[in-house]
Amino acid sequence: MASLEAETWFPGRHQFVGEPQFVPRPDAGAEDDGWLLACVFESESLTSRFVILDAHRIGAGPIAVALLPHPLPHGLHGSCSDTAYMPTHGAGSATLSSNAVPFTPPSAPLLGGETSLQGTG
Repeated sequence: MASLEAETWFPGRHQFVGEPQFVPRPDAGAEDDGWLLACVFESESLTSRFVILDAHRIGAGPIAVALLPHPLPHGLHGSCSDTAYMPTHGAGSATLSSNAVPFTPPSAPLLGGETSLQGTG
């Protein structure tokens, strides 16, 4: 029988979670057996991180966190482009470039050893 209970996770003040994506476990038996993947933007430091939550234990917080080399401002959902708009002065800078920085996506998903996306230019 399904439960009507819900779990929540609060990332902290001034932190905004993008739309999560559900990834089922390869051998999933239940509909919610898997992970939630999301980007979190920290508005005070202008930094972003990628988090993975166990879908069965969301309230326990992330089981893995990857700090991203560039901030991804909240509201990026649904924005697809072959150009990345990144800070021109060090990570966390509030000044964004008026010029786009070309971006080359990886040739394969970030699995098995690859640790970051790299901009070109």
